[in-house]
Amino acid sequence: MMENGQVFLGICSNWFQIQEPQDRERDTKEAEKLYRLAIEKKIQLKYKEAGELFTKASEQHLKSRDYYEAGKCLEEAHKMFKNCQDARYYTVLQEAAQLFMKTENSTDRAARLYETLAKEDLVQMQPHESLLHLKKAKQAFDVTLDGRSWFICCQIANTLGLLGRYDEAIVEFDKLIQEGVRNGSTHYVLAVHLFSKLCCYLFKQDWTQLSQKYVECYDLYPTFCNSREILFIALLLEHHREMNLLGLLDAIKTFKSRFYGEQWIQSGLEMLYHELESNELSIL
Repeated sequence: MMENGQVFLGICSNWFQIQEPQDRERDTKEAEKLYRLAIEKKIQLKYKEAGELFTKASEQHLKSRDYYEAGKCLEEAHKMFKNCQDARYYTVLQEAAQLFMKTENSTDRAARLYETLAKEDLVQMQPHESLLHLKKAKQAFDVTLDGRSWFICCQIANTLGLLGRYDEAIVEFDKLIQEGVRNGSTHYVLAVHLFSKLCCYLFKQDWTQLSQKYVECYDLYPTFCNSREILFIALLLEHHREMNLLGLLDAIKTFKSRFYGEQWIQSGLEMLYHELESNELSIL
């Protein structure tokens, strides 16, 4: 009996999924009608009503399995809800990205929406969610062979640093450095990635590894190690070898006041300064 019931449910499911041409045409016309009404509300600056109408238009397109048009409507809904600070602006953008991932030749569009979501996550202080959306953006950009995938990798590495997942961040920065060398990236870009990688060891307070990796960097990329950031690492290592706590504190304080790079590095330097200041014996 159970098997017969499952067969029956399967047949019903398939029947409901089959849509006659006239049904598709009806749903498309209804979606277009809702879209026009949404545009009118948008012109009238009635953003919440416009957002709701765009969302309904998307639902109508979904009935006819037109994922692309459904995604476009949700993109518009996102803008409207964003304008009136309606919390739904976030969820409709997520749904739009998912729909574009299902649509042929729209993967690039999905990737850019995931990138937008990742930025929004950081604004909302949700780095874990940001990392998930960045990984989805990278996956989508990889499919389209879009060069922007490299920039997403940079954001992934920095987000891992922000989360304090330094071992994972080191792996990502290593990939960026190797790819940068292959592709002839500028000295500045490579120096930034080298510095970020070394900061991971610094914030782990693994002075032995930091010293080893600094020497490796200098041997492999001597011309990149003349940047202010890498020289700062060298100065910290020198003070640490000499057990010069005041020198370490002064170097960190001076560098931090002139550093305008990634926020996770600024925060890491701040934490390191206070830990050194309050616990000098265990650190040195």
